[in-house]
Order: sequence, then C-alpha cells, then structure tokens
Amino acid sequence: DCAAACDSKMGDCVGFSYFARKKSGLCFLLGKFKSVTYYSGCKKDKKDKKEKKRRRRRAAGGTKCMAKFSMFEGTTLKPDPSGKCKQCMRKASDAKKCFK
Repeated sequence: DCAAACDSKMGDCVGFSYFARKKSGLCFLLGKFKSVTYYSGCKKDKKDKKEKKRRRRRAAGGTKCMAKFSMFEGTTLKPDPSGKCKQCMRKASDAKKCFK
C-alpha cells in the first residue's frame, strides 16, 4: 500500500502518486512537490449524471496524487517561482481539459 510505504519513509516522503491497474497498482513515492497540473475542463452537465457517477467510481480507484497532510498543515503550497518558500511549488498549470 502506497500510504504505508510513504509513512515508513519518515522525513523523506511527502506524498505519492498511484496508478491503478487491473490486479495491482503502481506507486511512486515523492520527496518534494515542484509543480502541479489541474484539470478545469470537465463539463458540469446536470443531464449527464450517469457519466459523472461512472467517472467518480473510476477516479476512486484510478490515478491519484496524494500529499501527507501532516507535512503541510499550517503552511502553503501556493506557487512561488522565486524559490524563497522551501515547501512551495514552483509552478501550477491549468490543463483546460478533463482528465479521463
């Protein structure tokens, strides 16, 4: 389990990425966050409730990027290109599409 592996690396792991597979998954432990890409292009169509539920179910077991809350509580990850903020990301990008 990715979370347990990350917890066992106290101080070295700040989060993890998980990519689900049919029988098992692939996990990458992360030592630092440098950038983030977010997806703002998903349609908000009330008529398409079945598709929305299907996407949610798939996302629940699918690709994830998780941060350890305990490492960032009371701080910010807001992008700071200057590099003065040690834990801040350097860049945030809007993909302007829907992640499927």
